[in-house]
Amino acid sequence: MHGFIAVISLNKPLPSISFNWKPLFPFQKGYIKRNIQYVNLQIEQFTSKQFLPDKYWIDTDEFIFVTEGLITNIDSLLHTYKADDIPSLISQLYENRENFFKVFTGNFVGFFFHKKQQICIAFNNHTATKRLFYFQHSEHLIFSTDLYTLSKTLSTLHISKSLDIEAAYLLLTSSFMQDDYTLIKEIKQIRAGEYAMCKNEKLKLKFYFHLHEIRETTDSKEKIINAIDELFKEAVRSEFEFEKRRDYTPVTTLSAGLDTRMVALVANDLGYNNQVIFNFSEPGFVEEVVPKQIADDYGLKIEQFGLTADGLLAIEDAVAVNDGLNVYSGSSHTFEAVKTLKIDNIGMIHTGMIGDAVLGSFLSDTIPQSAKITDGVSSKMLLHKAKPIFEKSMANYKNEVIYKFYNRAYCGANNGFLFFNLISESTSPFLYPDFLTYALSIPSKYAYKERIYVDWIMTKHLEYARYIWETIGGKPTNNRLKRFYYRYKRAIIKRLPVQSMWKNSMTPEQRWYDSNPDVKLSLDNYFKQNIDKLSFNKELMEDALYLYNHGNIVEKTQVITLLAACALHFE
Repeated sequence: MHGFIAVISLNKPLPSISFNWKPLFPFQKGYIKRNIQYVNLQIEQFTSKQFLPDKYWIDTDEFIFVTEGLITNIDSLLHTYKADDIPSLISQLYENRENFFKVFTGNFVGFFFHKKQQICIAFNNHTATKRLFYFQHSEHLIFSTDLYTLSKTLSTLHISKSLDIEAAYLLLTSSFMQDDYTLIKEIKQIRAGEYAMCKNEKLKLKFYFHLHEIRETTDSKEKIINAIDELFKEAVRSEFEFEKRRDYTPVTTLSAGLDTRMVALVANDLGYNNQVIFNFSEPGFVEEVVPKQIADDYGLKIEQFGLTADGLLAIEDAVAVNDGLNVYSGSSHTFEAVKTLKIDNIGMIHTGMIGDAVLGSFLSDTIPQSAKITDGVSSKMLLHKAKPIFEKSMANYKNEVIYKFYNRAYCGANNGFLFFNLISESTSPFLYPDFLTYALSIPSKYAYKERIYVDWIMTKHLEYARYIWETIGGKPTNNRLKRFYYRYKRAIIKRLPVQSMWKNSMTPEQRWYDSNPDVKLSLDNYFKQNIDKLSFNKELMEDALYLYNHGNIVEKTQVITLLAACALHFE
């Protein structure tokens, strides 16, 4: 919802533009706006004062350099390159390569403009944990971290825009976008590990980091476990040390899964004992019970938030955060939780985002498999309409894992970062380039069903295995019989008329919709009052009607997300 926008006029001076940013939510405080106007270029940043000295806003005689988010290895880069300050570091890095940002780590996006060479570069980080959009035509080139702001700027410049029908069907099938799609046909995304460079009025997009370059390691299993342990500690240390030097209080999410557990407890073992644990779940569910046990056992302060059906009502708020590029119900519960969190001097939100995928959950076999059209799809009702889009996309990826990362993870799961970023900057050590690269080089015979993940815990961090792993319903193990027993036992308990932490679910939205008449009425009314927003396309409107009237809660919220997004961007 915040960040920067850069408008470049390609053939004449640029008059000053008044940009439209989304209104802040009541719980968001301390934002500033700053602007640079330079002949044919205007840049504006609207950002939180939190970590402000680390959000670079540099205008020298040589270049302009702007970032949003955090470059967590910036201190070590200054030391390595013997640079006195950030401007001299950037100047030195740019002299060596156009993709100088390849050496950065963290949760960042940026823009660079060389005044003499008239070269501009916009870059996303290695794993697209932030979003960056662009628009180009004969007169203007625009980069923005916010789709809404870019969309409104097109209106200011009297440039027409339209709903991307293919993207609409992506939302109605997979619940997120694919590749560089957005819901606005004229605007695309700069993807993970990608940058756009404009030189001599010509725009080129290139990857400086791509997962298809990773080759399988020949290391022994023992060496693999040692390596991932050291690389993970290095990633965790990088995040927490950056924060410690700036005197912020770290916040770490914690669930009953393995990913957040590893972040919180490894950080604790490394001496970062002042972290505050942040947990949100339905009351009484395993996702609430296990984090409380862990926090109590390790003496960590914990803030817990109980989720309710009201989270489903935050339709337009959630869509405002993610621009409607992801189904709103996927993170509306996160929105409800973050707006209640009140921690003095809050630092980064440390997450375990996508850790399971990094360590094997995207593998469907021990033998490499090609991607399937159904990978990542949450509704098959309209899949035949989106099939050509998926087939075209799949042709660009050599196997299912890479396909799932660039779409299901980067376009889908990364949506969670946007909501944490409402109150701070957020990170995941599993996505640090060195750890990610090595983890994805592990042979599938070790990584399948996250076996190497469990082996790592059992070998290096055995005490972490004392707690239930929600995914299998029991303590972490690679024993197939035990895993079957845990799942069978959990299934039986769910059917018994007794109180249990297994009674609820990580995805209770369907039950909330079915059992709360007010919630059902609100969603149904929103649909009825807004379905005419698709009246310009009879086929799409009829498909949306069918999906809402015959679909489950995910499919209903897919439709509602599309309607809310149309209101956001086209009204």
